[in-house]
Amino acid sequence: ATRLKQRSGRLRNILVVGQIAVSLVLVSTAILLVSTLLSARQRSFGFVRDHVVVIEFDLPWSTDADKLKRFYESVEQSVRDLPGVRAAGIVDRVPLQGGGQGFTYTRIRGVTLDEATARRVVGFRAISNGYFAALRIPLLRGRLADPAQREIVVNEAFARRYFSGADPIGASVSFSPPSREPKWYVVVGVVGNVARSAMEPFFPAETFVHYSLTFWPQGTLVLHGEGDPETLLRAAQARIFQI
Repeated sequence: ATRLKQRSGRLRNILVVGQIAVSLVLVSTAILLVSTLLSARQRSFGFVRDHVVVIEFDLPWSTDADKLKRFYESVEQSVRDLPGVRAAGIVDRVPLQGGGQGFTYTRIRGVTLDEATARRVVGFRAISNGYFAALRIPLLRGRLADPAQREIVVNEAFARRYFSGADPIGASVSFSPPSREPKWYVVVGVVGNVARSAMEPFFPAETFVHYSLTFWPQGTLVLHGEGDPETLLRAAQARIFQI
């Protein structure tokens, strides 16, 4: 009986120590989570969320490319004249959703990049020019891309990484891998950085290409408007259903 009591006491002490250790881990994790959330609330995400309505489209991957282009054009045009709409645009994925498309190799005409820099991932967004106005993302230099040309817009983080902060306007860049002939885009504008995720402490390097130059059937209509957002949402949906 004495031995059993001694063993029971040691086991109880071990369990108490284990409970304290687990409690400390939980408290530390909670403190870290709260700190991260507070930091996320205080940081600037690079765009304005007030009075913004979004409508997502998830079309089949078998959709004809020309039909997809015409659909996006019709969607954007159909909602521009709605009462209260200030700006409307298309994007493949809105900020803070995380993830997204990306390039894994970058070339700059006339510039030799070291292999590590060339292979750094660059974010890729398929957009229409109205997207920047809808989220009030500032155009810092240059202009927005002409959909009829092979032109792109880049963000500040891209310019800083590949041009050391210098003006990249007029530079030709390609994202074709070394095994392929490069397809060049001309950089015509630089926009402000936008957060990809609320939890990422940095802004990713990103490029913006007009949706007509690529294929991505999972798009989002972004509207910036005045008045009641629910009323604006219903009005936009009604217009889209008529297409």
